[in-house]
Amino acid sequence: MVKIGGTGGVAHRRRYCTSVETKYPFYVMLMADFINLPCPMPCHQELLEQGKLEEWNLEVEMQTTFVSHEWLDNNHPDPEHKQIEELKKLMLRMRDGTVPTVQMHFAQQETYRESKGRTEVGKEEMRSLYRGYIWFDYISIPQTTHDPSAREDQIKAIHSIPAYISYSDMMVVLAPSCSHSTTGIKDLRTWRRRGWCNLEFQARMFSREETCPVMVVQAGDATPYLTFSYDSYKLVCNEGEFSVEADREIVNDVVQTMVDKKLCQMRVTGSDKVTYRFLFVLRKELTGGRNVFKDKDTMEPYDISDKMCYLNQCEKKEGKIADSGWTRLRFAVIGREEECVIEYLKKKELTPEKLESPFTKDFPFCFGVKGQTVLHSAIMYSSTSIIKRLLDAGADPRARCETNGASPLHYACQKNSVENVKYWLERFPDTDLSEVEKLTGGTCLNWCALFGRGRAGLEIAKLLIKKGANVNHVNSNGMSTLGCATFGEDSNPEMVQLLIDNGADVNYRLKPTSRYWKTIYGTMNFARRCGSKNLIGRHDSQNPKMTPLNMAARNGNAAAAAVLLRAGADADIGNHLGIKPREMCEKFAPFPAFVDVLERKGL
Repeated sequence: MVKIGGTGGVAHRRRYCTSVETKYPFYVMLMADFINLPCPMPCHQELLEQGKLEEWNLEVEMQTTFVSHEWLDNNHPDPEHKQIEELKKLMLRMRDGTVPTVQMHFAQQETYRESKGRTEVGKEEMRSLYRGYIWFDYISIPQTTHDPSAREDQIKAIHSIPAYISYSDMMVVLAPSCSHSTTGIKDLRTWRRRGWCNLEFQARMFSREETCPVMVVQAGDATPYLTFSYDSYKLVCNEGEFSVEADREIVNDVVQTMVDKKLCQMRVTGSDKVTYRFLFVLRKELTGGRNVFKDKDTMEPYDISDKMCYLNQCEKKEGKIADSGWTRLRFAVIGREEECVIEYLKKKELTPEKLESPFTKDFPFCFGVKGQTVLHSAIMYSSTSIIKRLLDAGADPRARCETNGASPLHYACQKNSVENVKYWLERFPDTDLSEVEKLTGGTCLNWCALFGRGRAGLEIAKLLIKKGANVNHVNSNGMSTLGCATFGEDSNPEMVQLLIDNGADVNYRLKPTSRYWKTIYGTMNFARRCGSKNLIGRHDSQNPKMTPLNMAARNGNAAAAAVLLRAGADADIGNHLGIKPREMCEKFAPFPAFVDVLERKGL
């Protein structure tokens, strides 16, 4: 059987699974049996009674796919098998060898080019997924809807999720565009906002030492793509959406254990020191504000009063880390340790250069970009009071990243830091919101439209628009602000509506304005005509003259399409190849929900 997630077989997995604990058995089912379950599928207890589940065994090669998805009903994950049918289509295609090589998304491959993780999955490897086993929450975790007394075992299974993912060979995000019985369309964008899904995504990153990719499935007839899980640093579980508010604390408990165990493992194995310390100070944010380490016997230092003392010692011993921009001041800022920040700012040896301490290179695994100053980190991770202290001490608000030319306000918008954006605009009321970063020519509002998540992103957009931000600004790559709002993985239909309400052109056709981007698109089109096998490159070669509706069609963004159509978007406008939204949808993936929205004209 061909392994997907790593190398070395059973011994290898045993080595890297010891930092997490299985509190409830890891029950799985053969993939071939799972995709043929009756509709609606039976729950865990029923299948266990019927003897159709197998307990995963570390001593035996049991190739397993962990599936992360959203439920389509409050009492059943998929009562009409909408998601299961898409998974079945894909698995049968993988079995038959008709799915092209699954590739890493080109943007992630470039961002994390130093990663040792997988960047593609071949046909034989895909066949092994079909021949293997599947973990799926409804069949693998006890369900209280079937038996209320199963709550204790259910909690044990929830706390075992990091272990289940660590044992698995591949994680699949199953996020086809489907309608929930009461709450509307569910897709990749809503998956990224869901607290439970954020937990599973983070567990992929924390539960294993090697950087295994995640396979994203948006339709059974489409080719999936791979993504790294480093993005989960930004998808904080505590900030996710939950149907039951009490679940937030349960998830925070799991995250706390998971992060603390990962820190222990990284320290013992001598992993990358920068990444270790970044996670060390970011722990409070990731765990919902929790200060004390759970595992006091193995984690030193284990209380916050020791944290900065430890980082001080690190800087004294390893000057190279500080010289690269990772100073103790930056660590204190990211960790929101205000007393430590005050202490450092008082030191006589704190020169203007040390106050800025820009990164000397990119640190993609910690979202560090060459040229980012301590102030950039503060506005992304810290509080307004710490930002104020840095500015009062002389930090330069005009500092720009060397790599992309982004301002501190750009990064506040990217990180969805509402309070920090408010503070910045109040402190600098004359901020030029037409200022752009140099990579794509995007304004702060463009970044907000592209990266804004949920209510926070919407609130920031309102603040920027109120201050006069141009809703019709066009990036140098040709994408309008509205195009950004329909294109991104975190696209929000309310953001689309807000931009339209403030005058955004619903039928603007993408047109690159810089020589650089004209060359990029020209090269992509030439490669497409020559039969390039780079899937994402072929996708992006379609971009010129695409409208926001075309952008939504390519990504199956039915929720955004509904808003656009109600606002007068023309479904008969094609891209530079004449491909219209419906054809675009059928070309890249047959998204039924999107087609339905087109036929109903958004109604």
